[in-house]
Amino acid sequence: HTLIGAENFRKGMDLYFDRHDGQAVTCDDFVAAMADASGRDLGQFKRWYAQAGTPEVALSQSWTDDGTLSLTLRQRTPETAGQPEKLPFHIPVLIGLLDPDGKDMVNDIATDYEKRESSILLELTEAEQSFEFSGLQSRPEVSLLRSFSAPVKLINTQDFKTTTLLMASDSDLFNRWDASYTLSQSLITALVSEEAEISVNDEFVQAARALLADNAGDDALTALALQLPEEAYLALSIEEVDPDRLHRARAFVKQELAGRLGSEFLRVYEQKSDSSGYSISPETIGARSLKNTCLDYLLSARQVDSDMISRAQNQYFQATNMTDQIAVLSAIAHLAIDTRDTLFSHFEDRWREQPLVMDKWFTMQALSSAEDTFDKVTQLLEHSSFSLKNPNTVRALIGAFCQNHLHFHDLSGRGYDFLVDMVMKLDGLNPQIAARMTNPLISWKRYERRRQEMMIDGLKRIQNKRNLSRDVYEIVNRGLAGS
Repeated sequence: HTLIGAENFRKGMDLYFDRHDGQAVTCDDFVAAMADASGRDLGQFKRWYAQAGTPEVALSQSWTDDGTLSLTLRQRTPETAGQPEKLPFHIPVLIGLLDPDGKDMVNDIATDYEKRESSILLELTEAEQSFEFSGLQSRPEVSLLRSFSAPVKLINTQDFKTTTLLMASDSDLFNRWDASYTLSQSLITALVSEEAEISVNDEFVQAARALLADNAGDDALTALALQLPEEAYLALSIEEVDPDRLHRARAFVKQELAGRLGSEFLRVYEQKSDSSGYSISPETIGARSLKNTCLDYLLSARQVDSDMISRAQNQYFQATNMTDQIAVLSAIAHLAIDTRDTLFSHFEDRWREQPLVMDKWFTMQALSSAEDTFDKVTQLLEHSSFSLKNPNTVRALIGAFCQNHLHFHDLSGRGYDFLVDMVMKLDGLNPQIAARMTNPLISWKRYERRRQEMMIDGLKRIQNKRNLSRDVYEIVNRGLAGS
């Protein structure tokens, strides 16, 4: 679709159905229809179907005083089993060129490359390929791989200044989200590793403020761009994880944004609180998502005032849809206050006869960062809606607690002991779900030594269980390899 354009793609689809409706066909037939309809040679494109692995694309650039920008793109695909050598893929790369204010320059550029609205389409067909743009008044910043124009892994070499500009101003909202996620991840991991002072720089805050501006664009994608990466995801980029430090770093960044952008979050929250009734249009779905993201920040401030608690409570009781109620519960679950218990009790009374809804109720409490979470989870094991014989409730409560990076990895080891006990009970009831529940323990290599030792001990306890099922045995043995 990106390579041949929307019109030719539609022609190709029509031709494909005319030729093959009701037949058993192949990928080759599909590509042939696209090639014939568009008049394009898609022979190299068919490597996407024949070669395994994800291509990696890297960018380098140079600038000359006469206003010429040269971009060099390089692609490589790591070897995979049976395919040590990879031929170059045909990769569509949509790019934007931004001036210092973050405005698109494409329409002011005379170029031989195909323009797509405010972007330029580059076709990378060789292992290394250069593209030149001349007659520029100032050096632009490059917005690369707009709209995720190809399923490749981008080797990011952009500096902080460029990434911040993209987060604040890029007209391509996918790249704004990607820049925001990249900056958030680097900022939090730097705080964890003590490579930075305990602060959040103004440029990042200003970029987040720009996302909240009225002209930020699509509400749903803006909401995603404002959300910080989860702790479990951040842990993947840290060599030796200390969950307590990681939690504090992420909470610090979130509290800083909540404090410094409090008025903007409140303004957008009120603006997106639509009282006209429930609708499932994309616009209203996006508005709810952005509103509830703002609510989450407002309830994450270091000092949450009573007025904000009242607003959240009003949203819960006045909600015309479960999305808005779940958003309130998910945010307030982290606060050990009476209102939290009141709302969760009300939700339980309302939905106790609906098992799937109660699963959400279990999960929200299991994911809470509040200090009483572990005690709450152990109490919920006795709840009338919970059963170890029901895989859904097991995943909703025990599985969710294992995703609670802070409390599952508590330094006391009680989270690991809890999981081990549950796995050994489940093994006699449902070996498949027991094996799946064991998986969080086999990631011990990523954590610091004290937690490594406790996780390994937990795996050994399971290994020593009499009549251990083959399903769990295989997971445990794999997890203990190299211990």
